[in-house]
Amino acid sequence: MKLNRRYPRSIKENRSFYLSSTVLTVVTLLLYFLFNIAGNAILTFSEDFYERNKMEDAHFSTYMEIPEEGLSELADTYDVTLEEQRYINIETDGVTARIFDRTQTVDLYEITQGKDAAEDGEIVLSEGYAVENGIKIGDGMKIGGKEYMAVGFMQRPDYLYMLENEDDSYKNISTFYLCCMTDREFESLGDTSCQYLVRYRPDSDVSGFRKAVHERYYMRSYLAAEENPRITMVEQQAQMFIVMSYVLLCILPLVAVVLISIIISRKVKSEQRMLGTLSALGYKKGRLMLHYAGFAAIPGLAGGIVTAVISAVGVFHD
Repeated sequence: MKLNRRYPRSIKENRSFYLSSTVLTVVTLLLYFLFNIAGNAILTFSEDFYERNKMEDAHFSTYMEIPEEGLSELADTYDVTLEEQRYINIETDGVTARIFDRTQTVDLYEITQGKDAAEDGEIVLSEGYAVENGIKIGDGMKIGGKEYMAVGFMQRPDYLYMLENEDDSYKNISTFYLCCMTDREFESLGDTSCQYLVRYRPDSDVSGFRKAVHERYYMRSYLAAEENPRITMVEQQAQMFIVMSYVLLCILPLVAVVLISIIISRKVKSEQRMLGTLSALGYKKGRLMLHYAGFAAIPGLAGGIVTAVISAVGVFHD
C-alpha cells in the first residue's frame, strides 16, 4: 500500500515527463489509425468501384479500325468483352478536356454529384478537377468555342488516378479533366481518336485474342490494367499508407520507450537508499521491479485512454 502511494507523488514531481510521454503515445496511436484506416478505406473503395463500373483488363489501339462485326466476332471467338472507345482532346485556355463517348460494357463512369448529361449543352466532368478549381453544379464551362453547363461530376475506373499521359509521374487535376456529353453533342465535335477496351473472363483465350487482333488489324499499343499507372497508383498509395502506419507504430513507441527507460533508470539510481530500506522491510525484488514498471506504464495507459476518448468523440460527431 505504501508503494502505491508513491505514484501520485512521482507524477507530480515529473509532470513534464509524463505529459510529453502521454502526448507522444496519443500522437502515435492517432497517426497509426489515420494512415491505416485511410489505406484500407482506399483499397476497399477502389476494389468495389472497379467491380461496380466494369474496369477494363486492358486497352489497346490498332493501325486499322476494327469494324463492328469484327468486334463481335473477336468477342465471341475468344470469350471476351470488347468495346470501342472514342475520345477527343480539346484544349481551351491552357486546360485540356478529354471528352469520351459513353461506353456500355467497359469502364463505365459513375455520377458522384448532380446528374448525367441529358440535353445538348450539358456536360459531366471529373470530380477532382471540379473540386480543385471551385466549379459548382450549374456553372458554365467553355470547351473549344462553345459554352456548356456542368450538370454533374463523375469518376471513371480507368482514371481514378488522374494522369493526363500514362508516362506522367503525378496526377493532374488542375489543367486536365475528363468530360462526357450527349451522343449527338459528341458527334458534333469532329474527328475523334479511337481505342479498344477489353475485359477477360476466366476462360478467355488472352494470347489468342491478342495474336488475332495483331494479325488482322495490326496492334499499335497494348496496356494491361496491372501495368496501367492510372489504375495501379491507387492501390500503391493505399499500400503506402498502410506501411507508413506500421512504421510509425514501430518507430514512435520506440522513442517513447527509450525516454521512459532513461527516466526510470535515473529514478532507480536516485532512490538506491530507499530501495535498500524497502528490501529490509520485506519487499521482494520482483515486487519492486513491478512497482517501477508501473511508472513506465502510466504514459501508455494515459495515452490509450485519451486516444479512445478522442476517437469516440470523432465517431459520435460524425
